[in-house]
Parts: sequence; C-alpha cells; structure tokens
Amino acid sequence: MKKKNEVSVIIENDMNLTVYGFYHLQNFEEEKTFAVVNFPKNHFPGAGFIVDGRILSGNTKFGGEVSFLPFGITREEQLRQLQTDDGFVRLAMNTLTSIIAIINPVTIAITGELPRETQLKGHQAN
Repeated sequence: MKKKNEVSVIIENDMNLTVYGFYHLQNFEEEKTFAVVNFPKNHFPGAGFIVDGRILSGNTKFGGEVSFLPFGITREEQLRQLQTDDGFVRLAMNTLTSIIAIINPVTIAITGELPRETQLKGHQAN
C-alpha cells in the first residue's frame, strides 16, 4: 500500500491507536510512559499503554485488557458494579492503582461514558 500511494498504513486495535493519538498530542520532548483507560457503558474497560515512547501490546496482544485484573469478583459482577457510581469508583481506582504500580505513567487519560465529575466528590486523593 505504501508503494502505490506513498502513505504508511498502521493496523492496530482501538485502544492502542487511542493511546498513540493522545500521546502524540502531548508533544513530549523526550520519550515518556503514558496510559489511556476507557470505561464504556455496558462493556468492559480497556486500556492502551505507551512505554518509553512505544506502544505496549504484550506478547499475544493481550496488553491493556484491564478487566481481567484480579478484582475478586466474577466478570458478570464486575460489569454490574461498573454501572453504579460506588462500584465504578472502586473498580476504576483499583485499575488505575494497578497501572501506576506496574508502569508508572506520567499521565493516565480516563475516557468513556462511565466516568463523571460528580464521582470525584469524596474520592479525591490528598
């Protein structure tokens, strides 16, 4: 395709392209570690990671499947709890804490329909 149209084509999953776009919008002067976590309504969350300037997708492209973190509940219960404010906040905080502990990104962008500003009241870190 590149030879014919002189355009590079990248085929990647949605979260990897999302983190790639967010990362490049930051205009970092040096390579950084960056994450995006998406919390869509009625679906499991997913994430995309840039580590030292490169997309991290894992050995079998499973990197970013944060709904498989060990929350101690079934996947069905996880999906149910994500639809409530308290459940969402608890699961989101566990997800974000896990990401910080593993890759320690300079920024985590949170996207999707589930996060709302009203959920921050009483849950802000000091």
